[in-house]
Amino acid sequence: ELELGFVAGGAPNPLGAPIPIAEAATRIFGFVLVNDWSARDIQAWEYQPLGPFLGKSFATSISPWVAVPLVVSLSACSETPTTSARPTSLTSTSGGVGGGAPSASQEPTASATPTPTPITTLRTTPAPTRAAAPTAAPVKPTQKPAPPVNTCGAPANPWGYNFCGGNVISNPPSDFCGYFSCIASFWTTTNGYVEQCVDGLFSHSGGRSGSCSKHGGNRRPLYGP
Repeated sequence: ELELGFVAGGAPNPLGAPIPIAEAATRIFGFVLVNDWSARDIQAWEYQPLGPFLGKSFATSISPWVAVPLVVSLSACSETPTTSARPTSLTSTSGGVGGGAPSASQEPTASATPTPTPITTLRTTPAPTRAAAPTAAPVKPTQKPAPPVNTCGAPANPWGYNFCGGNVISNPPSDFCGYFSCIASFWTTTNGYVEQCVDGLFSHSGGRSGSCSKHGGNRRPLYGP
């Protein structure tokens, strides 16, 4: 049994709007191991008929380190294990986190359509036929939803920052680190452009000697429109 925890973040989504699994990689900061501790003596006594309440309610711990998606993708499997059970459409997608192992796809399953119950009309004479009332035209939204922006693997953000290409970013907005994971000295060492370090964190010292030296070295610049 593996109990895995996700450290998530990113731009807030509208209330009640789920995040598609295909966009999970832009929301996951890292992974941890989770252990929900069990008091077996209490659990064995209370699970009939109540269930395990107090036996599993007193402690939960996580691993001391958070594994970022870049590290996890280096150990991703290239094949999906063969199994007779198929995942639901909610958990089926192609491509793992960071471009790792592909997930199993699910074939669509036909759902049975309920048959309407006929209603018996107790009329001895047919009623006169009336013309159908005109149907009101559907109201179209005044604004079209913005199409999703391809960031080439960069976290979702309102400025269109990406890894695809463009101009380097020397003056990021003040809430930049609310969407990107920044190193501790991001706002104190600002004599360069924004770049991503090998460990996945973002630095403001791109183009300078020694940038990202404590984070595995330089990986790639972040671009703006």
